[in-house]
Amino acid sequence: MKHVLVLVASDPRRSERAAEGFRVADGLSIADDLTVAVLVCGAAGEAFAEPEGNATRWQDGSLLFRHAASLRGRGVPIHVAGVARPALGKEMGLLSVSEEDAANLRHGVDVAIEF
Repeated sequence: MKHVLVLVASDPRRSERAAEGFRVADGLSIADDLTVAVLVCGAAGEAFAEPEGNATRWQDGSLLFRHAASLRGRGVPIHVAGVARPALGKEMGLLSVSEEDAANLRHGVDVAIEF
């Protein structure tokens, strides 16, 4: 079994790449021979720390939320680095992790894909 980490660092307030990262993670998560995790960090992590209402202005925000819900339904962890309490944590099933824990997540994977 291969372990895949999808790193989402692109700012969803300015780029559709964050939503694309969630879409790719969702697609990979259906493969029987892969385990997938998502790590939201950098500018994307900052966006997830903002109040919920701001997410309605994200680039392809509805697509991102749709794929996040699908990932949550499959039990795929979505980690947010460096944010004590992501504003969308309950809604999206986000797990807050320290920068140190985020670095450890990166080391235990076979493939990392960054968006």
